[in-house]
Amino acid sequence: MRQEQRIFLIFVLLVVIMGCPSTLFCESMDEMAEQYEKEYQALIPPPNSSMNSDYKMGQVALGTMYTGKSIKMLYDQNQKQIDQNQIMILKYDEIIRQNNEIINLLKIIAKKGMPAP
Repeated sequence: MRQEQRIFLIFVLLVVIMGCPSTLFCESMDEMAEQYEKEYQALIPPPNSSMNSDYKMGQVALGTMYTGKSIKMLYDQNQKQIDQNQIMILKYDEIIRQNNEIINLLKIIAKKGMPAP
C-alpha cells in the first residue's frame, strides 16, 4: 500500500508541475533567445569573404554555441527540479507516516468505544 501511495503522490506532483506557468523556467531562456537573435542578425560577412563558406560557418558556430548554452541551462533547471521533487517526496512520506499514526490512534479509540455521557 505504501508504494501505491507514493506512486499516486508522484502522479499528483507531476500533474501540478505540468500545470505550472511556463514563465517559471522561461525567463532566462527568452533572454538567451533574444541575445542569439541579435547576434545572428548582427553577423555580417567580412570583406573579401565567400558568402557561402566563412559567413555560413560563423552562423553555424553561433547557433551551435547557443544550442550548447540552452542544453546546459535546461540541464541545470532539470537538476534543480529533481532536487525540489526529492524534497517534496520526503515531505509526502512524512505526511503519510503521520496519517498512518492518526489512523492507528483512531482505531484504538474506536475499539475502546466512547464513554456514555
